[in-house]
Amino acid sequence: MNLITAYNGINDKVALPFIERFIKYSSKHGYKFDLTVDSFKNASYKQKIISDKLKETTSDYLVWIDLDCYVVDINRKIEDIIDFKENKYIYYSKDSNGLCTGFFIIKKNEFTVKLFDMINFVGECDGKTDLISKSNMGGFLNKNGNHYDQNVVKVFLNYFPKLSDRVELIDESIIKNRDSMDSNSPFIYHFWNPWKDTDNVLRKINEFSF
Repeated sequence: MNLITAYNGINDKVALPFIERFIKYSSKHGYKFDLTVDSFKNASYKQKIISDKLKETTSDYLVWIDLDCYVVDINRKIEDIIDFKENKYIYYSKDSNGLCTGFFIIKKNEFTVKLFDMINFVGECDGKTDLISKSNMGGFLNKNGNHYDQNVVKVFLNYFPKLSDRVELIDESIIKNRDSMDSNSPFIYHFWNPWKDTDNVLRKINEFSF
């Protein structure tokens, strides 16, 4: 497993506890951890990092974790949480808007290297396009028209079965967010942009840390 994330220097007070947690979790289970620090301002930069790292990594799996995802239970290994299948190459988290690219796992092979090269190449999705705002993408739909990086992925998955057949969504009981209904303690809690609510985020992190 090769865990990766990126940080653009927006709020050290919040970011550092997340990064420290990633390091602690990775070290505990012998995972490789890579942190990219740069002054990027849009989500499409994330796709470049993923595309480059997927080519470079010697690990069987590359794991992307947004910096606003906190590893709640560091004792749980990813291999013990996710039911990996031979015919599934990518495992995405999900939320009330459908597929979420805040946390996902990629099996490294020729298929995924080409796919993430393509996602990186096309860049951001026009949030106003009918493909996003009006069509029904089932479990992949984001009901809000925007240009989040995940909408590029959703367009591909909705219209190309060769891609969607290789994807599985991770249950919200594992990757939880503020809208999740499950009350059990998750593996990861996705804060969704914690940079403007520093005190409450740090308070919740302290409750989680065990």
